[in-house]
Amino acid sequence: KCDQYWPVNSTPVTHGHITTHLLAEESEDEWTRREFQ
Repeated sequence: KCDQYWPVNSTPVTHGHITTHLLAEESEDEWTRREFQ
């Protein structure tokens, strides 16, 4: 299992010198599409 490096809401997540922002999320029955910055 891998660590969850992406944010689950509008709060940015930082790992080392990289910060990830969730811009959009679209859920379907079998998958979820997320757009990050």
